Amino acid sequence: MRRRLVRISLLLTILVLSASLISAAGAKRYVLPQVVAGQGYVCYIDIVNNGESQDTGTINFFQSNGTQAFLLLNTDVGTAFPYNVVRAASYSGRATVPSGIMIGYAIVESSNPNSNLSISLRYHYSGSGSATMLSVPGSVPANAVVFPAVSEGDQQTAIAFVNPNASSVKVLLELRDMAGATHRTANFTLFSKEHRPKYLKELIYRLGTFHGSVVVRFVDPVTSANLEGSVLPILDQNQLLASVPVAPATPPVDQMLARCPSSAEVASIKADFNPSFEADPTSGKYVCTPAQGSVNLTEMQRRVYQTLLTVKSLQFAQPLPWTSKSLYSWLNDSLVGIRFRDNITYSYCCDPANTINVKVASNSYLMMTSRWVEPELSGGLMDLAVLFAHEARHANGYPHTCGSNDNTIAEMGAWAIQYYLTLWLSQEVDKIFVSDPSYLTAAKNHSDMIKNASFCVK
Repeated sequence: MRRRLVRISLLLTILVLSASLISAAGAKRYVLPQVVAGQGYVCYIDIVNNGESQDTGTINFFQSNGTQAFLLLNTDVGTAFPYNVVRAASYSGRATVPSGIMIGYAIVESSNPNSNLSISLRYHYSGSGSATMLSVPGSVPANAVVFPAVSEGDQQTAIAFVNPNASSVKVLLELRDMAGATHRTANFTLFSKEHRPKYLKELIYRLGTFHGSVVVRFVDPVTSANLEGSVLPILDQNQLLASVPVAPATPPVDQMLARCPSSAEVASIKADFNPSFEADPTSGKYVCTPAQGSVNLTEMQRRVYQTLLTVKSLQFAQPLPWTSKSLYSWLNDSLVGIRFRDNITYSYCCDPANTINVKVASNSYLMMTSRWVEPELSGGLMDLAVLFAHEARHANGYPHTCGSNDNTIAEMGAWAIQYYLTLWLSQEVDKIFVSDPSYLTAAKNHSDMIKNASFCVK
């Protein structure tokens, strides 16, 4: 078994695909997830300074169990090696070991919080009979990544995982078929600083033949909060290795918002909320059609239906403070209709009874983005869902009690519902579904703003 694991590690060294940039206090860390030196393997680490100032830091080597690795970098000996690269200059270090073989990973840690380095590894195996050096650049940071994967005969995707955190992480794998549907899932724990290379078929019990993609996420084993890690996937095809492109994985909440609802889902939303589109700046073009298994919908209509379906998919670790029901069920019990209009000054409830009126404008989140949160806007369709909840509370018989504000949070009026919902969307929401940390931050900022500005009695 040990010999087999070493073989997997050796295969992974031939082509390094990704290096993840991970933020740390006052520094930036570039994690290179697979390093092998010794026994015929030659490894170079190349650093290019693309920043506007000098960049200094250290190159640290670790064995698979997270302990520091002792080796030579050029003529220096140790486990951590300083570098100093002026603007537009570069550095190259050759890693070798006195004896045996070193299998693990490297972290290049810059002391400059504005560091802008290009990090790459070059590899050569003298036993292959080829003098070709393979070089692959590092990548941008991501809490989740997606890449194509294969398991069929001699074609096998192998993955190297690194947990650079000071605590254990749970690694979640989701295999998706060619149509994007979930095929199989698996998870395992990586201890602090651990590196682990595995074939896909070893990670998924009795996988069999598979063609599709894999999404890898790193989360806290206790809180499910998003953490950062690094992966390196390659394709081993009968000893011939090929690169597998890695890209940041779209949060599941945005994947849901991006699709067209099925005809059955449209019928369900119509039965529950009877949305009426009295104004629609996107009219004249259908982005969803019966040929797609949907119905004829404009882009604005699609966003509304998908926002409500996303609300239906939301799960929270704790019940909402004002109801024991799910958010969707509570909205459904509170409302009989949603009108979208451009002839009103602001959104309000209720006309007619238990029907909310949503103002349609070019500067509304509904018209500016199809994402749960648009980073540049610090808001998105999440805010449309929150607006539905705010106005639904008015339908429950809770008017504002201090002008356009409420007196207190304890009254549990419309502003309190908005405050608590955004707080839950930042702290209690399923962080696998809403996997982008910036989305959680946007919800928390929204919650803090409401708490500070919308109640007369603090």
